[in-house]
Amino acid sequence: MSVRAHRVIKIETAGDSFNMSHETKLMDFIISNSHNDIESKLDESGCGLFEVPVIVLKQAINKIPIIDNIEREFEDEGGMEPEFANLNLDDYVIKSLKEDIEFAEKNGDDYVMYYAY
Repeated sequence: MSVRAHRVIKIETAGDSFNMSHETKLMDFIISNSHNDIESKLDESGCGLFEVPVIVLKQAINKIPIIDNIEREFEDEGGMEPEFANLNLDDYVIKSLKEDIEFAEKNGDDYVMYYAY
């Protein structure tokens, strides 16, 4: 079976969610927690399409604790306080990410596709 290239007619975006250059803590958090090699999907100028799991976005806005620590809490009988990301995001970034999460969940997706340009 061969892989074929297809001409793209239209990529539709819904406005800025966050500025990758300014939100460096957010990008570092996404890259280190997404486990899908985002950096390899971006060109040398940081442009391209990449996916972020909804669960990682929820962790980034402190809606839920970082999952790794929840798993360790159950392993350790003494228990651990759940760890939150605490990225100190601006209100407009949190609002945008919440909208992205809601959009993905409404469409039954467990990730958000971003087009960086």
